[in-house]
Order: sequence, then C-alpha cells, then structure tokens
Amino acid sequence: ERDTATDFGGGGVYGWQATTIIKNTTFRDNYAPVAAGMYLDGREFDSQIIIDSCLFERNIASGYGATSLFQFRTNYTLSNSIFRENVAPTSGAAIYNSDATIFTTTNCLFEANTGTYAACVANYGLGCNGTFESCTFTNNTATQGGGAVSSGFEANVNYHNCTFTSNKAAFAGAIFTQNDGTRLGIENCFFSENTTTGSGGCIYVNPKIPTNIRNSEFTFNTGDFGGVLQAFGDSPLTIENSIFQDNFASTQGAAFNLNDTKAEITNCLFARNLNVGVGAGGAMSINSSDSLFCTVKAVNCTFANNDAVLGAGIAQWEAPLGDAKLSLLNCLFQNPAGENYSIEQGNPEVISLNGNQSSDASLQSYLIGSKDANNLAVTFADPGNDDFRLTMGPAVDGGVAAGAPATDLLGNPRIGLPDRGCYELGINSVKGVGFQVLSMQCSPNPANERTVLNLQNDLNGTAEIAIWNQAGQRVATYMVTKSSPEFSFPLELGGLPAGTYRIQCRMGVLLHEGSFVKM
Repeated sequence: ERDTATDFGGGGVYGWQATTIIKNTTFRDNYAPVAAGMYLDGREFDSQIIIDSCLFERNIASGYGATSLFQFRTNYTLSNSIFRENVAPTSGAAIYNSDATIFTTTNCLFEANTGTYAACVANYGLGCNGTFESCTFTNNTATQGGGAVSSGFEANVNYHNCTFTSNKAAFAGAIFTQNDGTRLGIENCFFSENTTTGSGGCIYVNPKIPTNIRNSEFTFNTGDFGGVLQAFGDSPLTIENSIFQDNFASTQGAAFNLNDTKAEITNCLFARNLNVGVGAGGAMSINSSDSLFCTVKAVNCTFANNDAVLGAGIAQWEAPLGDAKLSLLNCLFQNPAGENYSIEQGNPEVISLNGNQSSDASLQSYLIGSKDANNLAVTFADPGNDDFRLTMGPAVDGGVAAGAPATDLLGNPRIGLPDRGCYELGINSVKGVGFQVLSMQCSPNPANERTVLNLQNDLNGTAEIAIWNQAGQRVATYMVTKSSPEFSFPLELGGLPAGTYRIQCRMGVLLHEGSFVKM
C-alpha cells in the first residue's frame, strides 16, 4: 500500500521474465507513471502467471494508464479479484493487456474505475487473445470511449457470462472496438443501464471488426445513435438468440444503428425500444453511404411495441449512390405506436424470403411471398410482463422451414413448420437467455395459503422474484433485497388457483428456478 514508482511503473510489484503466483494480496493507493499496482513483463520468456483473490483499489497512474495491472507479452490467469476506484489518465485503470498476451480472467469485479478510454480494461495489439468469464463491470466511466473495456490493434477478446451495468462514456458506454482485424465475441452476457451521450449505448464497432453476439440480453441502455449497438463499415456482425428490450436513443436507432455494415440477425427479440427524439428507428436504423453497402438479414426475429417518429420497427436510409438492403425471413412486426417500416431517404431494398407478418401496411409492397401476411396482428402472451411469446393465431406455423433455425430464442425445437418470430408456441420454458441457472426450494410444498422460498448464493442486492403458471403466464412479481448468502422470502398463495407453479429469482445473470404446488 501507498508505494510510489517515479521512473516507469510497478509501484507494488515489478516482474521481469518470471513465472509468478500472486494470491490474497492487496494493492491499494499506489502511484506510478504507469502500472501503479503491478507490472509483469514476459517478452523474453514464456511467463506463466497466476493471480488469484487479490484487491486492486484506488491506484493512480500519472502518465498513461495500465494503472493496476500491466501485462506485457505474458501468459496469465486472473481470478476472484476486485478492481475498484482505480484511475488512468488514458487507458486501462484496471488492466492493460499488450500484444502477444494470452489470458483468462474469471469471476472478477470491476467497479467505479475511470479513464479517458477503456475505463477498466484495454486490450491492444496483435496476439492479445483472451477471455473474460463470469466477470462484472459496473459503474465505470470513460470520458471518451469504452465505459468498461476497449479492444484494438487486432486483439481478439471474448466475454462469456459477464454482466455490464451502469457504465458510461462519451461513446461506447460499455465496449469500444477499433482497428482493422480486431475481433469481439459476446456470449451469455447481460447489459443494463449503460449510457453514452454519443453513439453505442453498450457497444461501438468500428470498420472491419468481426463481431459475434449470442444468447445475451440488453435492457435499459441509452445512446444518442444506437441505444445498444453502433456499427460502422464492413464489419461482419452475427447476432443470435438475444433480447433487446427497453433501450433508448435520443436521435436514431434505439437498439441498433447500422452504417455500411453486413449483419445477420437470428432468433432475436426487439421489444419496447424507444427513440425519444425526432429521428428514425425504434428497433433498428439501417444506413448506406455513397458507394457503400449496408446489408442486413433478419431471420425469425420479433419486432414488437417499439416506437419512433419514423420507422417504429425498422427505418432505412440510403445515400444517392448507396445500397441499403434488408432481407426478411419468418419475421414478425407489430409496433402499434408507429409504422413497422419507414424509409428515411433514398430507395433502399427490402427482400422477402417468405414467412413474414406485419400488423400494418408499411411492408405491403415488399412482403409478397406465398406465406407473407400484411395488416394482420397477433396476440402476445403477456407483453406488459415482458412475455412476447405467441398465443394461437396466424403466426403459428406461419413461417417457412427453408433457412429457419432449428431452435427458437429459448432453445426449444422448431418442429414442423416454424412459427413467425423468435418464439415457438406451446413451450413451457420461461427461462431467459444468458443466465447461470441454480436451484431453489419452497417449503412447505405442496402448500395451501403460504410457502417460503429458500435459496443461497454469494450475491447481494436487488432481486426479482416471478411466479409463472402452467400456461407460461406470469402471475406474480416481487422486487426484494438480498443482504446475506442465505435468503428466504414468504409467498402468500391465497389468491392463486390450485395447480403447479414455476418460480424464479433473478439477480443479474444468476437465475434460481424451482416449483411449488398450490393445494
């Protein structure tokens, strides 16, 4: 603690070509031009480094950044550690991963760190290859880009089972990417309440950066352009089995703002996204500049209850010499606050691959396949309680099998003719995507007037408890506060009909599931 390095860095630890194990160590209030906490250099040696159960807190770098931990061309694993309130003048208040660095970071907390770019973690350079697994990034701030993390200069970084909440930046509220050849992977992650006054409330993708997003959920994120995602240039985007709900834009694209990109979007739900300004795109804005292409293909996606002045579902803009193209297969559009589809400028192209349904006439000129339907609405199961699954109606078996995914958003099989949209009817699962599923118990069970929910985990904070009947309808919701590992909550059952019920308790990406029988 309170160590100072004046020449370069390593205020707490300076490691040179070493194999090292560091456990149960605190790095607090250290100061250096770079790497105030720890500098580890493996440029001349196959360094194998293990860091576990350490605390990095209130360290300050005066020169560049890499404030708490600077990994230069090392191989390392980092686990069960906390990075809190560290400060970087430029990048990486928690971690800086250089080129030729291979890493795995597991079960770490990054909280209230600040920087100009990459408030927590900077991943920069060819051969910077790593994975963040089950990490939480919360309340971090960048004055420019990357409220939590940034990757560039051909780094290849993946995030699995991670949570990003309440991070903010001038652009790229959570994740910023830059430079040709950089790669980004996101799977089973949860993003909520990340904000930017610029573009990309959660994610900002620069040109020529392959990006994969799978099995993730994005809620209550905010940006000027792209409440969730801003993508530029010919970056190939693959987005599958994800939920984009209750996100906001002040100008354009409350969920996605896509400029000159190539995107394939499958089994996704876009619901209640709101463009609060006078711009275009409640769910998505698709834009093509002069001499450039913007090609988007959506397969078995649901666009429901989104809102914008122009294009409550999707809006397209095409420059005079641009080429904007939207292909639709088995998609469902129902956005009653505005038009499902609007053209902001130009003559963009919409291609039906069949099996689509629109609740209004805005797509009537384009949805002309044998199984397309216009001016036809559906009844969702319980949209007021976030349930946009189908009830019986024309969307059931309304899709075409050719090109449809084998499963729906929840992983349930699409049997026979697929339904339109992201859900198949008749599936009782009410589990969301991107969650670690744990058990819970109810006692007594069966019960008459009252049962008590019991569960255990290491998280504290706000939790949501939901009860579902056998029809998949949510019948009760409680917001509670959990303050210890063991948690109990009494459930009054007097108002419920007799039957079997499923119960869930969600905290971030932790999801406890159980059931009880009401006598």
